[in-house]
Amino acid sequence: SIKLATAYELNGERLDRPPLNFQDFSNIKPVYEEMAGWQTDLSGVREWKQLPVNARRYLDRIEELCQVPIGAISFGPDRAETLSRS
Repeated sequence: SIKLATAYELNGERLDRPPLNFQDFSNIKPVYEEMAGWQTDLSGVREWKQLPVNARRYLDRIEELCQVPIGAISFGPDRAETLSRS
């Protein structure tokens, strides 16, 4: 499984964003959403649709939470290990 921080808790209050006061950072607790992971080797992946279904679900959830589309992902240092979402 893979954890995705979706909110924070500070003094019993749930926050959708990190606190503005830097001193509060020592008191916040992340709120995690746990998602199914994947153990698939991605070295041969060249197209978005070749990603494991759980990887695509994870990326879709990040897009949903951030309200920003993901245009590209990288899963290694080689240029061929970067995918554009087109």
